[in-house]
Amino acid sequence: MVTVIVPIYNCEDKLDRCVNSIQNQTYKNLEIILVNDGSKDKSGAVCDRLAASDDRIIVVHKKNGGVSSARNKGLELAKGEYIQFVDADDFLSEHMTERMVDVMEEQNTQMAICGYIQSDEHGNTKNVLLKEKRNIAVGEMYRDNPQLVRDFLINPPWNKMFVRKMIKKGFDPELSLGEDLLFNLSYLSEIQVVSILGESLYYYFESDTGLGSKYRSDKLQIAERLNQNFLHFCQTKNWDRNIIKEVNHIFLCNVIYGCFDMWMSKMDRRECTETIRFWVWRKSVQEAAKTVYMDTKQQRVALFCIRRKWLGGLINLYRLKRLIYRF
Repeated sequence: MVTVIVPIYNCEDKLDRCVNSIQNQTYKNLEIILVNDGSKDKSGAVCDRLAASDDRIIVVHKKNGGVSSARNKGLELAKGEYIQFVDADDFLSEHMTERMVDVMEEQNTQMAICGYIQSDEHGNTKNVLLKEKRNIAVGEMYRDNPQLVRDFLINPPWNKMFVRKMIKKGFDPELSLGEDLLFNLSYLSEIQVVSILGESLYYYFESDTGLGSKYRSDKLQIAERLNQNFLHFCQTKNWDRNIIKEVNHIFLCNVIYGCFDMWMSKMDRRECTETIRFWVWRKSVQEAAKTVYMDTKQQRVALFCIRRKWLGGLINLYRLKRLIYRF
């Protein structure tokens, strides 16, 4: 049996589509746990209505505690041999669960990963695919699929299937950003072999108002924590130097754009300048800057300033970028 866990917060308009896509899976031996995390809209009522028509659905109503808390509640109640996570904004290909279970059982692997179709509020779509590798050691995952990191395919829990008894640690309820990656790295540290499917079986909706798109004072601290955890994982699994560059590229981009978000915020200018100085001079940032590559001209100018600890140059770049934003 597969337990499908859906954390829900204020998603009444998309919830039917999401749950119906789970109910209509070609794999029928499902336990569907809907965790209503203190929604203020009619999501709770939608959950109850759906449960009344399908005895595979279990509904949990709880006080709002964040997505990690909701997923952990689902894990507490789960009885399936396998675990699948679905976000309430999203939906599944009708064959997703069957494909994931089949490949794991055929190959005797402990995780399955697939690609996804991404869409946004403006109607843009993108197909994010992986190269199929039905049986591969965790230490060799990156060799054939560098986009695992580059396209953030290793980060989310929703394009994966897990073995429940191999989950030793849940999601960190103190985090609302990056908790997915930490959970996945913890799980990957416990297993040996994975299956990678060359199909996009998950439909992911990217909102302009998601947590990752907002300015938040702890964003750079979280980015640093994720970077250090990821680098440690890479070392323990003997992933090669190229992956280090990918991981550090993500971290430096978070620093560059995180500092710009700070400059664009209402923070006091003196405090903002000193905070940017703190991050430009920080050891973890300087270490990452030694080996990292950058894609765009703006990024390369920012990296030049960071490597030389040239605070004035970086702030002038932000001033110019801010002027462009106004027009």
